[in-house]
Amino acid sequence: MRIREANGLSVWLTVDGEKLDEQTDRKTGDEETGIRMECFVCPKRNQEFTINAHLGRQKPWKKDWIAEPIHNGNSIHSLHIRKRWHVTHKMSTYYEEDEGGSLVETNLSFGDIVDPSVEEGEAEEGDDSDDTRDGTLVVDISRGEIERVKPTKRRISQRIREKESTSGTRRKAEEKTAFGEEFVYDETDREEPFLKFVFKVRSQAYLKRHKLLDKIPAQQHPSQVSRTVRLKAEPDAVPDEQIIPSSSFTSARQAYHPSYNRASKRELSVDESVIMETPEAKRLRLAEEKIKTLEDLIQQSRRR
Repeated sequence: MRIREANGLSVWLTVDGEKLDEQTDRKTGDEETGIRMECFVCPKRNQEFTINAHLGRQKPWKKDWIAEPIHNGNSIHSLHIRKRWHVTHKMSTYYEEDEGGSLVETNLSFGDIVDPSVEEGEAEEGDDSDDTRDGTLVVDISRGEIERVKPTKRRISQRIREKESTSGTRRKAEEKTAFGEEFVYDETDREEPFLKFVFKVRSQAYLKRHKLLDKIPAQQHPSQVSRTVRLKAEPDAVPDEQIIPSSSFTSARQAYHPSYNRASKRELSVDESVIMETPEAKRLRLAEEKIKTLEDLIQQSRRR
């Protein structure tokens, strides 16, 4: 999802490097009251995912940003986004303590997908009362300043509820790491974030039942693709052994038409070759003739 009013700031989810499809995008609010974007996603059970945040290249904002994800009601660590950092910032893990009290790093996972019951229903558009419900990922975006501080080694804090069951891959983590930045909220964003990106995780059956799936147009039939479009598209790669260098029109035609059938090739008359010759093939043929002419001139000069 992308908010143009906020310098084109975008937040999206990926699974194995592929962007997760967003269904029924909704936008509420404005720059005065805060902008909220929400959508539905339908991943597979227990899929691990990555949160991505990217600042667009529109008019530079005067403030820095902080992205604070909240997964199933759990606040996890933040991403600092400087006002001129036009790169994609990613978060795919969070930290928690295991039964022995050691800190472990766990991959973000959708876990079990539990749809709202008939009694619970779906919140109205713009309603944030269900933002802490299981199956909801919220990314709060606030304005402020990123301040550089003296690098110090600090303990990585646990950022989820105690004894929270997880399904993502876990591994032991260093309990301390070096931090060299701190974020200070803008006065207007201390209580409420300026932007909210809300991803509601639902099953595909639920989205179909409630007619929340976006209709995707069927792909155009190949027979409708014009010859001009096919010529403009990049030709398929041709293995070197299939290309026979020659100054004849036949070799030029083979270079631009990999599917050319050699078994059926035949000598073409001058009139027929002109009719069938494409602009690309003509340019290639002329280039080959020019090269051959230059080679003849070089050989003649050497004989003298």
